[in-house]
Amino acid sequence: MDVFIFPSKYEGLGNVVVEAQVCGVPVIVSDNVPEVVRISDGVVFLSLSADIKIWAEKAINNVKTVSIDAQQIKKYDIDQQAVILQNYYWRVVNEVTKKH
Repeated sequence: MDVFIFPSKYEGLGNVVVEAQVCGVPVIVSDNVPEVVRISDGVVFLSLSADIKIWAEKAINNVKTVSIDAQQIKKYDIDQQAVILQNYYWRVVNEVTKKH
């Protein structure tokens, strides 16, 4: 794939945007996609109200090799996310037990 275009109207995260970058594919996404999906220099955000010619121009000119920052990818690692979620639940449990 030369470029991945993701003109989403509503998006919670956009895992496919992260996956495309990890595969080395440049991405053009709507500005409705959260900035947190940017794990490389290969992401361009555009407004859905932008003219289709702008989207096409960016797609044509954005074909390049994407370099990934290994530290950025780590935040999507399931082991790291499990620890973060576990710590969150422990904080909630501790707060609730303190009140009783």
